[in-house]
Amino acid sequence: MRVNLSRFLTSLRIGLFMAIRQIKRGSWWTTTLIIFVMSLTFLNLVVITGILVGLIESASNVNRTFYAGDLMISTLNKKTYIENSPGILDIINNQPGVAAVSPRYVGGGTLEANYQTLRKTDETSNTVSSIIAGIGSKIRMTINGSTREYLVKGILRTKADQIDMRVFVNDSLLRNLMGRYDYSVNEIAVKLKPGVDPVAVKQTLLAGAD
Repeated sequence: MRVNLSRFLTSLRIGLFMAIRQIKRGSWWTTTLIIFVMSLTFLNLVVITGILVGLIESASNVNRTFYAGDLMISTLNKKTYIENSPGILDIINNQPGVAAVSPRYVGGGTLEANYQTLRKTDETSNTVSSIIAGIGSKIRMTINGSTREYLVKGILRTKADQIDMRVFVNDSLLRNLMGRYDYSVNEIAVKLKPGVDPVAVKQTLLAGAD
């Protein structure tokens, strides 16, 4: 043990001696450049990588918390809605590891703000945003050729674009506008209880759907 410690201290002294000798005899500009390049390399490998990983992890947590949950069920290719949605929801709700379920109807439409003040027939209404259409403002929404007027009750800022860029209304009102009466939804987000494996729940749902 003492021999190993002695060898380590000897190696440390030799290393320090050679480093000091190199600094004294070498060019200060060269030494400064080497230290600068090594510092940039360290920042690139450790600091910047850690920041990028943190940003990705934060975005993933926001997406899971506010939009997708632990499991997201979407439509099949070339389908506009999830077939047999009520049956799938029954299977999900019967799983012991499920904490909450969010079935969603999703449809495209047009929103208009400040349309009541338009005077010219060729004048275009303002695009709805949190600035010109604040809480308490009236907006006009057109979906599938049907137009309704609504009152803005709140504005969401979750940092999840899939949520912040959407308008949320009562599901029965949206079904009427879309002409959908079959209760087939477009998305189902599932939140699981802590410690439950999402892969295991996914396999159980696939087996139940078959």
